[in-house]
Amino acid sequence: MHRGSFLVPTSAPSYRRRCWPTRNRAHPDEIVFAAPAGSVMIYNAHAWHGGTRNREGSRRRVLHGLYIDRADTPQQDQRRWLTPETASRLTPAQKWLLDVE
Repeated sequence: MHRGSFLVPTSAPSYRRRCWPTRNRAHPDEIVFAAPAGSVMIYNAHAWHGGTRNREGSRRRVLHGLYIDRADTPQQDQRRWLTPETASRLTPAQKWLLDVE
């Protein structure tokens, strides 16, 4: 196990603050997610969160998932990155779901 991601569970309503209250130091309410490879961490992205220093030298893999309202601006413009080859394999329903139609 290694120290991986961390989050401050009570911080979600405070997302309007633009910086950590204690710069370059751990937050007193910080929880570190230390778990074996293949584990999953699900949390509200509005909470303060980040990664700890990788002291083991091994690679850390991550998969970010984000669900937003169709009316909101996406974090990444999928239309820009979708290749014609991939688009040709998508059904109309999949294109609608991904908002790339």
